[in-house]
Amino acid sequence: MRSSNSFSGALYTSGTLTANGNSGWVAFPIGGITSALLHLVPANLAGDETMAIVLALGFDDAGNGEITTVHTFTTVTSTEAVETVVLPGGDSGALLAIANESVGTPLPSHFRLTWTLVGTTKSMDFVLYAALK
Repeated sequence: MRSSNSFSGALYTSGTLTANGNSGWVAFPIGGITSALLHLVPANLAGDETMAIVLALGFDDAGNGEITTVHTFTTVTSTEAVETVVLPGGDSGALLAIANESVGTPLPSHFRLTWTLVGTTKSMDFVLYAALK
């Protein structure tokens, strides 16, 4: 669903991952976001694989003003399927929540996901769904 002030759907789809890496800086599909519900759904992990994913926020497509660890998703295994994060919130939630709730400050306009893969096969993927307002 998409309107001028909201978005709901797949925010980022990784494709098959075989090595450590990141998404690069990706713009949120709408500007002026004041809250976000992010839902990580991994897929195709074998029993011996794990995946750690870190969410960072930045103010442009170069990552200027980067908030490096907004949230570290629980290490994903073949039996841990999903994790949901609410922003303002995450690991650095106090700072973001105070700024956002005090003056209605929008969240930074870009995000980056960095993943670390462990295991023998290293062939997995994920989708990050979002409801943004």
